[in-house]
Amino acid sequence: MQPFRFVHAADLHIGSPFVGLRAKAGDEVADRLQNATYQAFDNLINLCLDEKVDFLLVAGDVYDGDNRLPRDQIYFWNGMKKLAEAGIQSFVVHGNHDHLGGRYSSMSWPGGVHVFEDPDMTPEWAVATRDDTPIADIRGVSYTQQNVDVNLAARFGMARNSELFSIGLLHCNVGEVEGHGNYAPCAVEDLLDRGFDYWALGHIHKKQSLGRGNVRIEYPGNIQGRDVGEVDEKGCLLVQVSADGTAESHFMPLDVVRWKVSDVPTENITALDGLVSALYGTVDELRADADDRDIVARLRLTGRSALAREIRDGGGLQAITDELNLASFTSPWVWIESIEDRTRPQLDIDVMSGRDDFVGQLLKEATEANPADFEDALAEVFSGRYARRNGPLKPPDHAQISDWLDEARWYLAERFADSESAGR
Repeated sequence: MQPFRFVHAADLHIGSPFVGLRAKAGDEVADRLQNATYQAFDNLINLCLDEKVDFLLVAGDVYDGDNRLPRDQIYFWNGMKKLAEAGIQSFVVHGNHDHLGGRYSSMSWPGGVHVFEDPDMTPEWAVATRDDTPIADIRGVSYTQQNVDVNLAARFGMARNSELFSIGLLHCNVGEVEGHGNYAPCAVEDLLDRGFDYWALGHIHKKQSLGRGNVRIEYPGNIQGRDVGEVDEKGCLLVQVSADGTAESHFMPLDVVRWKVSDVPTENITALDGLVSALYGTVDELRADADDRDIVARLRLTGRSALAREIRDGGGLQAITDELNLASFTSPWVWIESIEDRTRPQLDIDVMSGRDDFVGQLLKEATEANPADFEDALAEVFSGRYARRNGPLKPPDHAQISDWLDEARWYLAERFADSESAGR
Protein backbone atom coordinates (compact mmCIF):
# COMPACT_ATOMS: atom_id res chain seq x y z
CA MET A 1 0.00 0.00 0.00
CA GLN A 2 1.27 3.47 -0.87
CA PRO A 3 1.58 5.91 2.04
CA PHE A 4 -0.66 8.95 1.56
CA ARG A 5 -2.25 11.86 3.39
CA PHE A 6 -5.71 13.36 3.43
CA VAL A 7 -7.73 15.97 5.30
CA HIS A 8 -11.04 15.08 6.95
CA ALA A 9 -13.36 18.05 7.53
CA ALA A 10 -17.07 18.36 8.27
CA ASP A 11 -19.80 20.86 9.09
CA LEU A 12 -18.39 23.84 7.21
CA HIS A 13 -21.71 25.71 7.48
CA ILE A 14 -20.57 28.23 4.89
CA GLY A 15 -22.70 31.37 5.16
CA SER A 16 -23.96 30.77 8.70
CA PRO A 17 -26.05 33.91 9.35
CA PHE A 18 -25.44 34.56 13.10
CA VAL A 19 -28.99 35.92 13.28
CA GLY A 20 -29.60 38.87 15.60
CA LEU A 21 -25.96 39.44 16.44
CA ARG A 22 -25.58 42.84 14.78
CA ALA A 23 -28.10 44.53 17.05
CA LYS A 24 -26.45 43.05 20.13
CA ALA A 25 -22.77 43.21 19.25
CA GLY A 26 -22.38 46.08 16.81
CA ASP A 27 -20.94 46.14 13.32
CA GLU A 28 -17.32 45.22 14.05
CA VAL A 29 -18.06 41.99 15.90
CA ALA A 30 -21.00 41.12 13.63
CA ASP A 31 -18.97 41.60 10.45
CA ARG A 32 -16.12 39.50 11.83
CA LEU A 33 -18.45 36.64 12.70
CA GLN A 34 -20.44 36.99 9.49
CA ASN A 35 -17.27 36.29 7.53
CA ALA A 36 -15.87 33.69 9.91
CA THR A 37 -17.18 30.58 8.13
CA TYR A 38 -15.82 31.83 4.81
CA GLN A 39 -12.41 32.54 6.29
CA ALA A 40 -12.31 29.20 8.11
CA PHE A 41 -13.08 27.51 4.77
CA ASP A 42 -10.21 29.47 3.19
CA ASN A 43 -7.98 28.14 5.98
CA LEU A 44 -9.11 24.62 5.15
CA ILE A 45 -8.23 25.01 1.47
CA ASN A 46 -4.87 26.58 2.30
CA LEU A 47 -4.08 23.75 4.72
CA CYS A 48 -4.68 21.17 1.99
CA LEU A 49 -2.45 23.12 -0.40
CA ASP A 50 0.32 23.77 2.14
CA GLU A 51 0.41 20.17 3.31
CA LYS A 52 0.18 18.85 -0.27
CA VAL A 53 -2.35 16.22 0.74
CA ASP A 54 -3.69 13.71 -1.76
CA PHE A 55 -7.37 14.41 -1.15
CA LEU A 56 -9.97 16.17 1.00
CA LEU A 57 -13.03 14.55 2.60
CA VAL A 58 -16.05 16.72 3.51
CA ALA A 59 -18.54 14.84 5.70
CA GLY A 60 -21.68 16.92 5.21
CA ASP A 61 -23.25 20.29 6.00
CA VAL A 62 -21.15 22.22 3.53
CA TYR A 63 -23.77 24.99 3.69
CA ASP A 64 -25.80 26.25 6.63
CA GLY A 65 -29.21 25.72 5.03
CA ASP A 66 -31.02 23.87 2.29
CA ASN A 67 -31.63 27.18 0.49
CA ARG A 68 -28.06 27.48 -0.76
CA LEU A 69 -27.27 31.06 -1.69
CA PRO A 70 -25.39 31.53 -4.98
CA ARG A 71 -22.58 33.35 -3.15
CA ASP A 72 -22.03 30.36 -0.84
CA GLN A 73 -22.12 27.85 -3.69
CA ILE A 74 -19.63 29.87 -5.74
CA TYR A 75 -17.37 30.25 -2.73
CA PHE A 76 -17.27 26.50 -2.19
CA TRP A 77 -16.84 25.82 -5.92
CA ASN A 78 -13.86 28.15 -6.07
CA GLY A 79 -12.23 26.33 -3.16
CA MET A 80 -12.70 22.99 -4.88
CA LYS A 81 -11.27 24.46 -8.08
CA LYS A 82 -8.09 25.58 -6.28
CA LEU A 83 -7.58 22.06 -4.98
CA ALA A 84 -8.29 20.48 -8.36
CA GLU A 85 -5.76 22.76 -10.04
CA ALA A 86 -3.17 21.58 -7.51
CA GLY A 87 -3.97 17.93 -8.22
CA ILE A 88 -5.84 17.40 -4.94
CA GLN A 89 -9.07 15.42 -5.20
CA SER A 90 -12.18 16.16 -3.11
CA PHE A 91 -14.97 13.83 -1.97
CA VAL A 92 -18.14 15.45 -0.59
CA VAL A 93 -21.39 14.31 0.99
CA HIS A 94 -24.32 16.51 2.05
CA GLY A 95 -26.09 16.29 5.41
CA ASN A 96 -29.25 17.50 7.10
CA HIS A 97 -28.53 21.22 6.69
CA ASP A 98 -27.66 21.10 2.97
CA HIS A 99 -29.58 18.02 1.82
CA LEU A 100 -30.06 17.36 -1.88
CA GLY A 101 -33.79 18.08 -1.66
CA GLY A 102 -33.11 21.74 -0.97
CA ARG A 103 -32.89 24.65 -3.35
CA TYR A 104 -29.60 25.08 -5.16
CA SER A 105 -28.11 26.02 -8.49
CA SER A 106 -26.86 23.39 -10.91
CA MET A 107 -23.06 23.46 -11.08
CA SER A 108 -20.46 21.53 -13.06
CA TRP A 109 -17.73 20.48 -10.68
CA PRO A 110 -14.04 20.72 -11.57
CA GLY A 111 -12.28 17.48 -12.41
CA GLY A 112 -11.19 15.63 -9.31
CA VAL A 113 -14.30 16.61 -7.31
CA HIS A 114 -16.72 13.79 -6.49
CA VAL A 115 -20.06 14.65 -4.87
CA PHE A 116 -22.07 11.63 -3.73
CA GLU A 117 -25.61 12.26 -5.00
CA ASP A 118 -27.52 8.99 -5.22
CA PRO A 119 -31.26 9.88 -5.18
CA ASP A 120 -32.15 6.76 -3.21
CA MET A 121 -29.50 7.36 -0.54
CA THR A 122 -27.62 4.27 -1.59
CA PRO A 123 -23.92 4.64 -0.70
CA GLU A 124 -21.71 5.01 -3.78
CA TRP A 125 -18.10 4.06 -4.38
CA ALA A 126 -15.32 6.34 -5.59
CA VAL A 127 -11.56 5.90 -5.81
CA ALA A 128 -8.87 8.33 -4.70
CA THR A 129 -5.78 8.20 -6.88
CA ARG A 130 -2.25 9.54 -7.07
CA ASP A 131 -0.74 9.76 -10.54
CA ASP A 132 -3.66 7.62 -11.78
CA THR A 133 -2.79 4.88 -9.27
CA PRO A 134 -5.58 3.99 -6.77
CA ILE A 135 -4.65 4.73 -3.17
CA ALA A 136 -8.00 4.64 -1.32
CA ASP A 137 -11.50 3.26 -1.79
CA ILE A 138 -14.18 5.69 -0.58
CA ARG A 139 -17.88 5.03 -0.08
CA GLY A 140 -20.24 7.87 0.76
CA VAL A 141 -23.88 8.91 0.80
CA SER A 142 -25.72 12.27 0.89
CA TYR A 143 -29.08 13.09 2.47
CA THR A 144 -31.93 13.66 0.03
CA GLN A 145 -34.06 15.32 2.74
CA GLN A 146 -33.46 16.93 6.09
CA ASN A 147 -35.05 14.41 8.40
CA VAL A 148 -33.24 11.15 7.77
CA ASP A 149 -34.15 8.75 10.56
CA VAL A 150 -32.90 5.53 8.96
CA ASN A 151 -29.57 3.90 9.76
CA LEU A 152 -27.51 4.79 6.68
CA ALA A 153 -24.46 3.03 8.10
CA ALA A 154 -26.28 -0.28 7.69
CA ARG A 155 -26.46 0.36 3.93
CA PHE A 156 -22.70 0.54 3.48
CA GLY A 157 -22.15 -3.20 3.43
CA MET A 158 -18.60 -4.53 3.38
CA ALA A 159 -15.46 -2.90 2.03
CA ARG A 160 -14.96 -4.10 -1.53
CA ASN A 161 -11.17 -4.10 -1.97
CA SER A 162 -8.87 -5.40 0.75
CA GLU A 163 -5.85 -4.15 -1.19
CA LEU A 164 -6.89 -0.51 -0.75
CA PHE A 165 -7.39 1.62 2.35
CA SER A 166 -11.20 1.81 2.73
CA ILE A 167 -13.02 4.91 3.95
CA GLY A 168 -16.69 5.41 4.84
CA LEU A 169 -17.90 9.02 4.43
CA LEU A 170 -21.07 9.64 6.41
CA HIS A 171 -23.07 12.38 8.16
CA CYS A 172 -24.72 10.72 11.16
CA ASN A 173 -25.29 10.62 14.90
CA VAL A 174 -23.37 7.75 16.47
CA GLY A 175 -24.76 6.88 19.87
CA GLU A 176 -27.62 9.42 19.80
CA VAL A 177 -25.50 12.31 21.08
CA GLU A 178 -27.68 14.89 22.85
CA GLY A 179 -27.76 18.43 21.53
CA HIS A 180 -27.63 17.29 17.90
CA GLY A 181 -30.52 16.09 15.76
CA ASN A 182 -30.70 12.31 15.79
CA TYR A 183 -30.21 12.02 12.03
CA ALA A 184 -29.08 8.75 10.43
CA PRO A 185 -28.72 7.26 13.92
CA CYS A 186 -26.35 4.35 14.38
CA ALA A 187 -24.09 2.68 16.91
CA VAL A 188 -20.34 2.15 16.90
CA GLU A 189 -21.04 -1.53 16.32
CA ASP A 190 -22.68 -0.65 12.98
CA LEU A 191 -19.34 0.71 11.77
CA LEU A 192 -17.06 -2.07 12.97
CA ASP A 193 -16.29 -5.37 11.26
CA ARG A 194 -17.21 -4.10 7.79
CA GLY A 195 -13.64 -4.01 6.54
CA PHE A 196 -13.48 -0.21 6.50
CA ASP A 197 -10.27 1.24 7.89
CA TYR A 198 -11.50 4.77 8.53
CA TRP A 199 -14.94 6.28 9.06
CA ALA A 200 -14.96 9.98 8.18
CA LEU A 201 -18.01 11.28 10.03
CA GLY A 202 -19.80 14.60 10.29
CA HIS A 203 -22.73 16.15 12.19
CA ILE A 204 -21.38 16.26 15.76
CA HIS A 205 -19.68 19.64 16.22
CA LYS A 206 -17.11 18.41 18.70
CA LYS A 207 -14.00 16.39 17.94
CA GLN A 208 -14.45 12.75 18.96
CA SER A 209 -12.58 9.50 18.35
CA LEU A 210 -14.81 6.44 18.65
CA GLY A 211 -12.70 3.78 16.96
CA ARG A 212 -11.71 0.41 18.33
CA GLY A 213 -8.70 -1.65 17.43
CA ASN A 214 -7.48 -0.83 13.93
CA VAL A 215 -10.75 0.83 12.86
CA ARG A 216 -10.65 4.61 13.09
CA ILE A 217 -14.03 6.31 13.64
CA GLU A 218 -13.57 10.08 13.72
CA TYR A 219 -15.58 13.26 14.12
CA PRO A 220 -13.38 16.31 13.43
CA GLY A 221 -16.04 18.75 14.71
CA ASN A 222 -17.02 21.86 12.77
CA ILE A 223 -14.42 24.25 11.37
CA GLN A 224 -15.79 27.42 13.00
CA GLY A 225 -17.72 27.79 16.24
CA ARG A 226 -21.03 29.59 15.72
CA ASP A 227 -22.39 30.10 19.24
CA VAL A 228 -21.47 29.77 22.89
CA GLY A 229 -22.35 26.06 22.77
CA GLU A 230 -19.41 25.49 20.39
CA VAL A 231 -16.45 26.56 22.49
CA ASP A 232 -12.67 26.26 22.12
CA GLU A 233 -10.67 25.47 19.01
CA LYS A 234 -12.40 24.19 15.88
CA GLY A 235 -10.84 22.65 12.80
CA CYS A 236 -10.19 19.43 10.89
CA LEU A 237 -8.06 16.29 10.93
CA LEU A 238 -4.86 15.82 8.93
CA VAL A 239 -4.49 12.06 8.47
CA GLN A 240 -1.31 10.18 7.54
CA VAL A 241 -1.75 6.62 6.28
CA SER A 242 1.41 4.52 6.38
CA ALA A 243 2.43 1.67 4.08
CA ASP A 244 1.00 -0.91 6.51
CA GLY A 245 -2.42 0.82 6.50
CA THR A 246 -2.07 2.47 9.91
CA ALA A 247 -3.79 5.86 10.09
CA GLU A 248 -2.54 8.60 12.40
CA SER A 249 -4.52 11.84 12.69
CA HIS A 250 -3.57 15.31 13.92
CA PHE A 251 -6.08 18.01 14.78
CA MET A 252 -5.50 21.24 12.83
CA PRO A 253 -7.31 24.41 14.05
CA LEU A 254 -9.02 26.48 11.34
CA ASP A 255 -11.31 28.85 13.26
CA VAL A 256 -10.86 32.61 13.07
CA VAL A 257 -13.12 33.59 15.99
CA ARG A 258 -13.11 31.39 19.07
CA TRP A 259 -15.96 31.04 21.56
CA LYS A 260 -15.08 30.62 25.23
CA VAL A 261 -16.89 30.12 28.52
CA SER A 262 -14.88 31.16 31.56
CA ASP A 263 -15.73 30.97 35.26
CA VAL A 264 -14.86 33.90 37.55
CA PRO A 265 -14.79 32.86 41.24
CA THR A 266 -16.21 35.50 43.58
CA GLU A 267 -15.81 33.97 47.06
CA ASN A 268 -12.97 36.32 48.04
CA ILE A 269 -14.34 39.46 46.37
CA THR A 270 -15.98 41.87 48.80
CA ALA A 271 -16.40 45.06 46.75
CA LEU A 272 -17.71 45.93 43.31
CA ASP A 273 -14.40 47.36 42.13
CA GLY A 274 -12.76 44.04 43.01
CA LEU A 275 -15.29 42.23 40.85
CA VAL A 276 -14.59 44.56 37.91
CA SER A 277 -10.83 44.01 38.33
CA ALA A 278 -11.34 40.23 38.35
CA LEU A 279 -13.37 40.42 35.15
CA TYR A 280 -10.71 42.55 33.45
CA GLY A 281 -8.12 39.99 34.54
CA THR A 282 -10.17 37.19 32.99
CA VAL A 283 -10.44 39.13 29.72
CA ASP A 284 -6.65 39.58 29.67
CA GLU A 285 -6.16 35.84 30.26
CA LEU A 286 -8.52 34.99 27.41
CA ARG A 287 -6.70 37.36 25.06
CA ALA A 288 -3.29 35.93 26.00
CA ASP A 289 -4.53 32.39 25.35
CA ALA A 290 -6.33 33.21 22.08
CA ASP A 291 -3.70 31.91 19.63
CA ASP A 292 -4.01 35.30 17.89
CA ARG A 293 -7.72 34.75 17.34
CA ASP A 294 -10.58 37.04 18.30
CA ILE A 295 -12.68 35.75 21.17
CA VAL A 296 -16.40 35.83 21.96
CA ALA A 297 -16.78 34.95 25.62
CA ARG A 298 -19.43 34.22 28.20
CA LEU A 299 -18.21 34.90 31.73
CA ARG A 300 -19.84 33.06 34.64
CA LEU A 301 -19.67 34.46 38.17
CA THR A 302 -19.47 31.56 40.63
CA GLY A 303 -19.26 30.86 44.33
CA ARG A 304 -20.91 32.04 47.54
CA SER A 305 -20.44 35.75 47.30
CA ALA A 306 -20.88 38.70 49.63
CA LEU A 307 -21.92 40.56 46.48
CA ALA A 308 -24.61 38.08 45.43
CA ARG A 309 -27.52 40.44 46.03
CA GLU A 310 -25.68 43.46 44.60
CA ILE A 311 -24.79 41.48 41.47
CA ARG A 312 -28.42 40.54 40.87
CA ASP A 313 -30.03 43.89 41.57
CA GLY A 314 -29.99 47.13 39.62
CA GLY A 315 -28.74 46.06 36.20
CA GLY A 316 -25.12 46.22 37.31
CA LEU A 317 -23.98 43.25 35.23
CA GLN A 318 -25.14 44.85 31.99
CA ALA A 319 -23.29 48.05 32.85
CA ILE A 320 -20.10 46.07 33.57
CA THR A 321 -20.53 44.10 30.35
CA ASP A 322 -20.86 47.31 28.35
CA GLU A 323 -17.74 48.76 30.00
CA LEU A 324 -15.69 45.64 29.27
CA ASN A 325 -16.77 45.63 25.65
CA LEU A 326 -15.92 49.29 25.15
CA ALA A 327 -12.39 48.58 26.34
CA SER A 328 -11.92 45.21 24.63
CA PHE A 329 -11.07 46.09 21.03
CA THR A 330 -7.34 45.49 21.25
CA SER A 331 -6.28 42.97 18.65
CA PRO A 332 -7.03 40.16 19.18
CA TRP A 333 -10.25 41.45 20.71
CA VAL A 334 -12.40 39.81 23.37
CA TRP A 335 -16.10 40.60 23.12
CA ILE A 336 -18.24 39.63 26.11
CA GLU A 337 -21.42 37.99 24.90
CA SER A 338 -22.83 38.00 28.44
CA ILE A 339 -21.93 37.79 32.10
CA GLU A 340 -23.94 35.06 33.75
CA ASP A 341 -24.68 35.22 37.46
CA ARG A 342 -24.17 31.83 39.12
CA THR A 343 -23.30 33.24 42.53
CA ARG A 344 -25.08 32.16 45.68
CA PRO A 345 -25.59 34.10 48.91
CA GLN A 346 -23.36 33.41 51.90
CA LEU A 347 -25.86 31.19 53.70
CA ASP A 348 -25.41 27.71 55.16
CA ILE A 349 -28.19 26.16 53.13
CA ASP A 350 -27.40 22.68 54.42
CA VAL A 351 -28.08 23.76 58.00
CA MET A 352 -31.30 25.48 56.92
CA SER A 353 -32.41 22.35 55.04
CA GLY A 354 -31.81 20.22 58.15
CA ARG A 355 -34.11 22.25 60.36
CA ASP A 356 -37.23 20.56 61.75
CA ASP A 357 -39.67 23.22 60.62
CA PHE A 358 -41.48 24.48 57.52
CA VAL A 359 -38.33 26.11 56.12
CA GLY A 360 -36.26 22.96 56.49
CA GLN A 361 -38.97 20.73 55.02
CA LEU A 362 -39.48 22.98 51.97
CA LEU A 363 -35.76 23.30 51.25
CA LYS A 364 -35.29 19.55 51.69
CA GLU A 365 -38.08 18.83 49.20
CA ALA A 366 -36.52 21.29 46.75
CA THR A 367 -33.17 19.49 47.12
CA GLU A 368 -34.72 16.08 46.47
CA ALA A 369 -36.90 17.19 43.54
CA ASN A 370 -36.51 15.06 40.42
CA PRO A 371 -36.11 17.05 37.16
CA ALA A 372 -38.11 14.36 35.34
CA ASP A 373 -41.19 15.28 37.39
CA PHE A 374 -41.24 18.72 35.74
CA GLU A 375 -40.80 17.61 32.13
CA ASP A 376 -44.50 17.34 31.22
CA ALA A 377 -45.41 20.72 32.69
CA LEU A 378 -42.47 22.43 31.00
CA ALA A 379 -43.20 20.70 27.68
CA GLU A 380 -46.68 22.24 27.80
CA VAL A 381 -45.19 25.68 28.48
CA PHE A 382 -42.65 25.36 25.66
CA SER A 383 -45.34 24.28 23.19
CA GLY A 384 -47.79 26.98 24.23
CA ARG A 385 -49.20 29.99 22.44
CA TYR A 386 -45.85 31.72 21.78
CA ALA A 387 -44.34 28.55 20.33
CA ARG A 388 -47.36 27.90 18.11
CA ARG A 389 -47.17 31.44 16.78
CA ASN A 390 -43.40 31.76 16.40
CA GLY A 391 -42.21 28.22 15.76
CA PRO A 392 -41.10 25.35 18.02
CA LEU A 393 -39.13 26.08 21.19
CA LYS A 394 -36.58 23.58 22.40
CA PRO A 395 -37.67 22.26 25.81
CA PRO A 396 -35.06 22.29 28.60
CA ASP A 397 -33.01 19.19 29.26
CA HIS A 398 -32.41 17.60 32.68
CA ALA A 399 -29.31 19.71 33.31
CA GLN A 400 -31.21 22.96 32.69
CA ILE A 401 -34.11 21.88 34.90
CA SER A 402 -31.66 20.91 37.65
CA ASP A 403 -30.08 24.38 37.44
CA TRP A 404 -33.48 26.01 37.75
CA LEU A 405 -34.38 23.86 40.77
CA ASP A 406 -31.09 24.73 42.46
CA GLU A 407 -31.63 28.42 41.75
CA ALA A 408 -35.14 28.22 43.19
CA ARG A 409 -33.81 26.50 46.33
CA TRP A 410 -31.27 29.26 46.95
CA TYR A 411 -33.87 31.93 46.22
CA LEU A 412 -36.18 30.47 48.84
CA ALA A 413 -33.35 30.16 51.36
CA GLU A 414 -32.37 33.80 50.89
CA ARG A 415 -35.95 35.01 51.23
CA PHE A 416 -36.48 32.96 54.41
CA ALA A 417 -33.22 34.32 55.85
CA ASP A 418 -34.25 37.89 55.02
CA SER A 419 -37.66 37.35 56.63
CA GLU A 420 -36.17 35.92 59.82
CA SER A 421 -33.60 38.73 60.02
CA ALA A 422 -36.46 41.23 59.81
CA GLY A 423 -38.32 39.41 62.58
CA ARG A 424 -41.25 38.43 60.37
